[in-house]
Amino acid sequence: MNKETIVNAGQNVARVVGYASTFIPVGGPILAAIALLANEILSLTEIAEHNKRICRNLSERVQTANQLLQNKMLTAERDNVALLNYQKALERCKTFIQTISKTSSLIRILTAREIERDFNDVTRDLDLAVGELGLQQIVRTREQVRRDNQMLRDEIKESLQVIEKALANIFDAQMSVQTKMEVLDAKLETIHSAMTHVDDVHIMPPNIESTRISSARVTDVLENGLPVVRGNGMIKKKIFIAQTVAEKTLGYLRSMSRTLSTIEKQVAILTELRDCQYIIRFYGTLQRDDCLCLVMEWAEQGDLYTYLHQVPNLSWDFKIRVATEIASGLVFCHTFDILHHDIRSHNILLTAELTAKIGNFESARKDAEDSVIQIPDLYLRYRWLAPEKLKDYANTKYNKQCEIYSFAIVLWELASQQLPYNNIESTNVLTNRVTAGHRPPPISETPEVYQQIMELGWCDYELKRPTAASMFNTLSHLKPSNGRSQLDIPSNSLLTLYTPISMPTTPTTEEGTTGYDRNPSKGGQNAQKTATGSPQEYDTMPEPDSTQVGISILRDSHKPLGISDALGLHRQKLYAQAWPIFEALAEQEDALAEFYVGYYLYSGKHTVRHDPERAVEYFKRAATKGIPDAQLRYAVALLEGVGVEMTPETNRIGVEYLIKAARNGNSNAMYNYGELLINGLHVAMDLAEGEKWMRMAHDRGHPSAYRTLADRLKELGQAVPEDVSESLNASV
Repeated sequence: MNKETIVNAGQNVARVVGYASTFIPVGGPILAAIALLANEILSLTEIAEHNKRICRNLSERVQTANQLLQNKMLTAERDNVALLNYQKALERCKTFIQTISKTSSLIRILTAREIERDFNDVTRDLDLAVGELGLQQIVRTREQVRRDNQMLRDEIKESLQVIEKALANIFDAQMSVQTKMEVLDAKLETIHSAMTHVDDVHIMPPNIESTRISSARVTDVLENGLPVVRGNGMIKKKIFIAQTVAEKTLGYLRSMSRTLSTIEKQVAILTELRDCQYIIRFYGTLQRDDCLCLVMEWAEQGDLYTYLHQVPNLSWDFKIRVATEIASGLVFCHTFDILHHDIRSHNILLTAELTAKIGNFESARKDAEDSVIQIPDLYLRYRWLAPEKLKDYANTKYNKQCEIYSFAIVLWELASQQLPYNNIESTNVLTNRVTAGHRPPPISETPEVYQQIMELGWCDYELKRPTAASMFNTLSHLKPSNGRSQLDIPSNSLLTLYTPISMPTTPTTEEGTTGYDRNPSKGGQNAQKTATGSPQEYDTMPEPDSTQVGISILRDSHKPLGISDALGLHRQKLYAQAWPIFEALAEQEDALAEFYVGYYLYSGKHTVRHDPERAVEYFKRAATKGIPDAQLRYAVALLEGVGVEMTPETNRIGVEYLIKAARNGNSNAMYNYGELLINGLHVAMDLAEGEKWMRMAHDRGHPSAYRTLADRLKELGQAVPEDVSESLNASV
């Protein structure tokens, strides 16, 4: 940030963050710098790929501090010193958010085991700085510090789980988490180094030379006495080491001197991505008849575009599986900061087993590169191009959000088996329509969650688009049934699409958590309530990946409002508008709407009168249709006698639905069922089975599972498993 920028910002600081202009003479340039830093922190939070809650927590503290500064009279010299310290704290905060919100830098800091130390340093400095400014209400209590550190651990765990799931096949089964991080870090370093190295002096760049295969080892395949060719004869089916491959001719070497550096980058990318089972495998390069060729995996079924148009009425099982495989490949690319630049159905290839793999990396670049590049045959890509690129292609940098938009259009292609905007031939007309907010029409029988993730992906406001990891996580849990869908595990992501949330089962306690004590030694069924869940409620749940505040997706004005509309209004806290939609859809027996009607009636908030009896009826309706969160709510109501009379029969049914919710992946249900088992409440005591469910709850991120298990085992005079003790000690 140069001096001129700071001075100019100081002149407009009231507009930027609301500082009164009378404050400018005292630390004016500092206030300007603080204003810009606050905005930069907010922007970084909006585009964060990981650890959204931690980033949002830091950002909200900064924004609150800046608002409180409006009422401070900054006149003394010590105020300038305090402002300087605050500015430095914001700079460290910005750097930390940059580090933990991006996959590649997150991997590096995790590998170095520095993340928790850095977080504590950053938050401590921020506490000290706001304290010096007299903003004591921003300084955290010990309990808030503890919760922040737990939030960090939980978020890091979630990030690692998604990364590990998407990149599973590059790890050996016995690798520790630390070793896996080191493998990823080494691969990041290798690919960035290879892609950065361009030496035009060499006739044959090192990346190409190191992947050279003897042309004699790649032999012809004949069918009916003729070679098998695709792509205007530039791709030929061959045999290499007893497997079918594609030999793709790039051109004559003597005419490629200007493009060798680009090909070298493509080879570098393909070399490092060949560990991913959902990216077309690269075997090497060869020279044949003075031509440079790539040797790739052969896609027997051709490209997805052709397949969708040749095979009608494909099942949703196929469509969801293919969507998940593409998302996995995209996560792999984005983890290593690689942008494909041409995600569309033509570049999704299908193997003989119909496994989808991303291919054609000719236009691929590093995310850090200047990604405003000239693309050949750009007119072919317009239907998949993000609106911000269509508006100003030459001056708009291509980024991951652009790629997410393209993937969302591919999701629509899968749903419809049609060409996007097939009634528009003019690129000018198409550009005008897309930049005005028009999107492909809804396709009947599209699963609700699939529709939601697709619409978020093509959102006009790029910062609201989810990450590839978020989309992969959602799609990988979709289980189609009769054209509809539900998320299997974790069940709560059905409601948030991204971040699994734990539902409170009773009004929150002083600690902000919920549940009931199952320890018979403390009073059995009438025991005092203790913490078993998370403090999250559906109206305060964490926002999904790209700050899903105010979803704005163009819809046809005549289209009836659906569950996604109601959920969008609910997330925007427009409860009075969401309620009648939920209520109307519940009367049409929409399971998710029935759950939300029950939730509104149970909570007694959102302009709806508290009515536990009716709430239980709606929870029951949704629970019988397989909504895991409704199963949990219904179970707790029966077991606690909320809205119903407690009887042995209601207890039996309550346990039955608690088990269903647990088996459907609800972490709170896992925890509560495990607690019933280890205490012998409503069920026969079974420590081994209870421990199993407590471990499952812990693995799903439940914060109290191991502590409760350990306490109960100690009460019974039994040894606490070593891994449970180690985990508890590590979290202290």
